[in-house]
Amino acid sequence: MLSWRIERDYQELKQEIGLGHYEGRGWHGFDHHAMLCIAAYGSLVAERAAILPSAKRITPRIEAPAIPATCRPRGAPDLA
Repeated sequence: MLSWRIERDYQELKQEIGLGHYEGRGWHGFDHHAMLCIAAYGSLVAERAAILPSAKRITPRIEAPAIPATCRPRGAPDLA
């Protein structure tokens, strides 16, 4: 069961994160690229785990404040 999870993670790293896009020639560059890809993947996995698809929204949606009627955008012509 663990080997399936490792294979799935490796495929996601290659396809979604870009682990397979490295075209450099040295190990130092590949190590740097792989480290950044794995860090990005770890961050995405943590975000996925924190947001349950069936859970109710905990944080309220942010609504835009109302624009006053006296507000005139910068550069707009004077109405008077």
